[in-house]
Amino acid sequence: MSKEWIDELKKLFFSPNLYDVDVPSAVDLKLKHIPQRLFKYRTFGKYSLDNLKNNTLWCCKASQFNDPYDSSFFFQYHPDTLANNHLNYAQGLYTNDEIARIKGSSQPLMTIAEIISAKSHNRPAPEKVYDFLLDKNCNIEQVKQINQYIKNGPNICSLSERVDSTLMWSHYTNEHKGFVMEYDFSELDKESGLGRLAWPVIYEDRLFDASNYFEERLNGGTASNMMGIVSSMHKAKDWEYEQEWRLILMNGFSKPAANQPSPSVKAIYLGAKMLPRNKTRLINIAIMKKIPVYGMELSDKEFKMEPKPVFEP
Repeated sequence: MSKEWIDELKKLFFSPNLYDVDVPSAVDLKLKHIPQRLFKYRTFGKYSLDNLKNNTLWCCKASQFNDPYDSSFFFQYHPDTLANNHLNYAQGLYTNDEIARIKGSSQPLMTIAEIISAKSHNRPAPEKVYDFLLDKNCNIEQVKQINQYIKNGPNICSLSERVDSTLMWSHYTNEHKGFVMEYDFSELDKESGLGRLAWPVIYEDRLFDASNYFEERLNGGTASNMMGIVSSMHKAKDWEYEQEWRLILMNGFSKPAANQPSPSVKAIYLGAKMLPRNKTRLINIAIMKKIPVYGMELSDKEFKMEPKPVFEP
């Protein structure tokens, strides 16, 4: 995935201030770069067959995915922000001279800690007071709770740019016994609901840093309401081989996991270990829907899988 256009997407869509987010331009940009072919890996069963027959895709919560970090983020307030916020809510606790000293300090939170230490009966070390003020406002448990809320919010459907990943066939199709459905999302325009819902996954070495979003809110700004989408777009580099795109439905906060109408299936790919009776059922559906079918064949010389035609309408 090209770094240049992803960097431009971040500028348009990742701002912590809502008024700096340019959603129409971000949607236009991603639709220019969305692959013509996206693939959905499925195990063979009633629900996946229903999706195939009815042109739907299953969208569920990130908490149900196999990646424990899915849609996770971290945040930590800047000490200066905490100092300003502390002063706003601690009026009457400091003299005018102390407030002037805090506001004139290059490290206002440490200055607050020094003043609190000096006023305290047991005179705790300023460093301990400083750490307490940081921990109180950047509680790890609080981060975990907000992360869990986000994970149970949007409904998400994962798709891939690849149909030839041995690992993905192993992980998501019951060890090559399932199948893959191909979709053409490039046909969608920005007026399409699905076109607006599809986003690329960005692979990083660290969790998505949402500090600026929380700082924006704490400082009284208009924080962007896109943080749920942005956090759902980030995954660890370990997953980069999946080359994933996602449908992210933000109304999922009030809705359970459910099927979402999808573009029509363009082709079906059969797993290399699929049972013959299951192959027959899929081919019969493909005949009715006039969809081409390919079988994934394992190379005799390379660690490679290639689709071979099975049925052409």
